[in-house]
Amino acid sequence: MRRPLLILLLAAGAGAAEVARRDVQVAAEVVDGGFAYALDSAIGSFTGEDAFDRIGFLRLGGRWAWTSAGSQLAPLLGLDAELLDAPLADGGLDGQGLALAAGGTWAFAGPLALDLEGFIGLYRASLELPGAGGSAGLSGDGTMQRSGLRARLAWSFTRHWTLAMEGGWSAWNADIAGGDDRTLTLDGSGLGAGLALAWRPSARPGSVE
Repeated sequence: MRRPLLILLLAAGAGAAEVARRDVQVAAEVVDGGFAYALDSAIGSFTGEDAFDRIGFLRLGGRWAWTSAGSQLAPLLGLDAELLDAPLADGGLDGQGLALAAGGTWAFAGPLALDLEGFIGLYRASLELPGAGGSAGLSGDGTMQRSGLRARLAWSFTRHWTLAMEGGWSAWNADIAGGDDRTLTLDGSGLGAGLALAWRPSARPGSVE
C-alpha cells in the first residue's frame, strides 16, 4: 500500500508548476491617447486637452527570474528597448528609449504564470504638428518619461515559447522644445493592454544555493 502512495506523491510533485524565466521577449502595447498640454510662447501661455489617435509601444527585451528548483514564486527583472508611436492629424509623437521593470512572477498552474511588475522608461521624442486654420505648426525634439504597473498572464505552449496577455496603467510626461522658442509640455495617463511573445533558450529552472 505504501509503495503506490509514494509513487503517486512523487508524480504529483513532478507535475507541479515551477518558475523558469530567462526569456527574450517582444511585445506590442497600446495605451490611452488622452493628454493635457501647456504651450509657452512669446505671446503667452496656453493650456488645454487633446488626444492622440493612439499611443503604441513596441518592446524588445528580456525577463529574468532567480529561484530555486521547484519554487513557484520568484523576483522578476526586465530590460526593454522601446519604440514609441503616437499619431495625431498628419503628425504626432515618436521616439525611442529604454525601460527597466521589476516585480515578481508566480507559476501557479503548469504552463501558466502571472507576472506583476512596475516599470519606468526614458525616451528621446520628436513631435510634428501641422498648422491649421492659419495657425503655425509645431515641430521639435525633447524627452519623455513613463512609469506604471503591468500584469501579465503567460502561457508556455511549448518548452521554449510563451504567449502572454498584458494589462496595466501608466503615466507619462513629455517636454518638447520647438525651433521658434516655443515649448510644449504633455501629460497623460490611462489604461493599456498588449500582447507579448517570448522565447526561452532553456526551460530548466535555475538553482539558488
